[in-house]
Amino acid sequence: MRHHAELSDANSPAGGTLLAVIHACRARQQDIRFFMKDTIIALLEEALSALQQQGELPQDIAPTIKVDPTKDKAHGDFATNLALMLAKPAGKKPRELAEALVAALPASPAVSKTEIAGPGFINFFAATDALAQVVSTILDSGDAYGRCLDGKGEKVQVEFVSANPTASVACWKRPAST
Repeated sequence: MRHHAELSDANSPAGGTLLAVIHACRARQQDIRFFMKDTIIALLEEALSALQQQGELPQDIAPTIKVDPTKDKAHGDFATNLALMLAKPAGKKPRELAEALVAALPASPAVSKTEIAGPGFINFFAATDALAQVVSTILDSGDAYGRCLDGKGEKVQVEFVSANPTASVACWKRPAST
């Protein structure tokens, strides 16, 4: 208990850092999900590229890769239907394409296992230390954690408008709140 009190003391160097990490993780509970989804998408993009270079897939295929959390953890943590989406344009059976994609996936410490389910779904099992990788990323990034360089200094105008939840949403070329 004393160890816990020392670590939770924000005035101690270790306690302050640990508290900052804990608060960052709590404030952004979705980080592990986003980290894993981004990691899996990057792995699938590499596998697609490898299959295109090998001539297994047409060069002009550039799908939007969708990765979702599974509803049943027995089927892994995340799944994609990429092989089902690409089967027709690739001229292959979905399950065969799923097997080729899994074989072409680069190794990643964030993914412990992949499985092919049903007609061609690919299930991904997150490594048990995937959350530790997110904490490590937070610590390594320091004050830059969470910053986005999208737009690279371009100015944008953000307007907040109270929407009527019972009305349809409309897009206007002029400001909605005047």
